[in-house]
Amino acid sequence: MLVVFFLSKLVLGQVNIFLPSVPALAAFVVGIISIIKDKEKSILVYITVVIGLLGLLFPFLFVLGEILSPH
Repeated sequence: MLVVFFLSKLVLGQVNIFLPSVPALAAFVVGIISIIKDKEKSILVYITVVIGLLGLLFPFLFVLGEILSPH
């Protein structure tokens, strides 16, 4: 019973970390496409791309940090 509880908390915890990355991925991809295809020069598009990139990197860096130095 304890193993099932631990695994369910682990899976739900990972879903909560990676789920916000989906809109960040969409913002990043759409921003990159508009910069490359349409030669977009708006500062808001570049800000969106940076925020999307940070949103994509955060879960991976968070998990890496937990692996390298767990509490």
